[in-house]
Amino acid sequence: MALFLRRLTSRSLSLVVSLIVLSVMIAPALAAVPAASAHALTPRQHTDQANTEAVQLASPAVVRIVSIIEAQLICSGCLSSGGDIQSPAAGQNPFVYGSAGSGAFITPDGYILTADHVVDHTVNNPEDVQFILSAASQDIAQQYPSNTPDQILTFLQNNLNRVTINMQVVLQKVFLSTAYTGQLFSTGDVQSFDVTRIVTNSAVNQDDTAIIKVEANDMPYLPIAPPNSINVGDQVTAIAYPADADNALRGADFTVLADPSQSDANTLNSLLGASVNTGQVTAKKNLANGTPVYEAGSISSQGSSGGPVIDNQGRIIGFVDAGPSTDRLTFLVPSEVIAQYVKQSGNSNPTPGQFETLWTKANQEQFASGNCHWTQAASNYQKLHDQYPHFGGVNALLANAKSHATPGECTSSSLSAGLLIGVCGGVLVLLIAAVLGAVLLLRRRKPAVAAVPAGGYGYQPQLQSPSQPYSGPGTPSTLTPASGSGPGYPGTAPTITSQGVPSAPPITPTPASGAYAPPPSAPVQPVYQPPATPATPATPSSPYAPPPAYQPPASTPVAPAQPPVATRYCANGHAVTDPTAQFCPSCGAPVAQ
Repeated sequence: MALFLRRLTSRSLSLVVSLIVLSVMIAPALAAVPAASAHALTPRQHTDQANTEAVQLASPAVVRIVSIIEAQLICSGCLSSGGDIQSPAAGQNPFVYGSAGSGAFITPDGYILTADHVVDHTVNNPEDVQFILSAASQDIAQQYPSNTPDQILTFLQNNLNRVTINMQVVLQKVFLSTAYTGQLFSTGDVQSFDVTRIVTNSAVNQDDTAIIKVEANDMPYLPIAPPNSINVGDQVTAIAYPADADNALRGADFTVLADPSQSDANTLNSLLGASVNTGQVTAKKNLANGTPVYEAGSISSQGSSGGPVIDNQGRIIGFVDAGPSTDRLTFLVPSEVIAQYVKQSGNSNPTPGQFETLWTKANQEQFASGNCHWTQAASNYQKLHDQYPHFGGVNALLANAKSHATPGECTSSSLSAGLLIGVCGGVLVLLIAAVLGAVLLLRRRKPAVAAVPAGGYGYQPQLQSPSQPYSGPGTPSTLTPASGSGPGYPGTAPTITSQGVPSAPPITPTPASGAYAPPPSAPVQPVYQPPATPATPATPSSPYAPPPAYQPPASTPVAPAQPPVATRYCANGHAVTDPTAQFCPSCGAPVAQ
């Protein structure tokens, strides 16, 4: 290319460079047209679709938490005779009640976020205490009929220093939702884990946050949203297991989950199918103890406590905590509070397991709009189906993806891609041919080499300095008094039973692959300077030496030297004394004629 360019005028050079630049600009533009083989994930434009995707992604990680508790109350010296009152009476079975709530996996290895009042069934839980006081009042009134249950309850509340409550959790399990298990066809299809421990928690009347542990691995889980990532007016979605839904279905009792074999598949499907409620954040407030909370529209009810509240990316922005008995609004413990307890549990940056990786990718593919996205989604759903036989929730998604993954979804796109690539390639070939044609045409219309006077300036390549290398919900059941109602946690009212229940890093070029440097054997010629005396034939010392000046035949008389002529000037103002020079010996600019 250098040999061509040095023979062209500056105007011709500009033309050629323009054509080359044009071809370079057009090529990327053509290449930017979507190719058939690509299935890029395009951003969703509609909030409804984004929320649908978020719910589908999050639902398998949402669990229902069920606890069965035994309790007994003793009121020391409460009889008129000075004796103790025991409820239930000595020799009777203790109170047995159940509590249900929600939660969500926050790691693939079994750490679950929930509300503390869902799992902390001790005297630290005011809901449990209030329930036992109420139940004991009913029982004591039967032992001592001269007193009404309300009178006894008031007496116990006014003499708490004389009251001892013994509580024991005899069962506490986490149940996977039908979003994970798929439809249950028998009672044996229920999947659950025992709660092994409460890893970290706060008092119910403070942050009311708990993280519990079950022995599970490679589970779906939900990330915690950054602090203050939600504003007033933003849409949020709660996924939980409200007791209202249980009661609406002919009084389904969640305590049957303690022994699913005593129930039926239809009831179990209803109890383990989470409810989804979407609303807006209506305010950001602080409780009397300083705990920040979000206020949201009615997105929960009793039984939703601990259920995750997600944004449209499927991240936990808070969990259902409490609300008035009217259920007209919900208070949420926000992600900035949750993050403190996640950090205490040592799970601030969980690494996705194989399940979560495949599950996330399959969902992204399904909701994308690029070529072959249904085919890719079906492929990943199939992998989940094959590798996780207990993940029945994937079956319907796999069937749906296969129904959309028609042969034409990718075949027609591939043909279009081949045609597009062919057209782009043809255009580039034509552009290159046009450039070369222009160069050849200019060579034919211009002299191959401009006339250079004897002793003139030959072409001297300039070696540039090499460039440097690049461095480059199961809401915990709220225990409400057996009589009356009032504000409190949206948990499921306890149920009393007569019997106890048994990763390509960027490539950094090395010096060896850096910018081009000329080979050491290529000599660099100094710029040739004309001699002060008349030119004499030069002996070439290298391939780049200027050609020898023309010498007339020996038989032809040599004309005597001519006296100097008037001095001329080049375009840059340099004096030129050689009468035959067409170019300035100093700068090479044309000499005025």
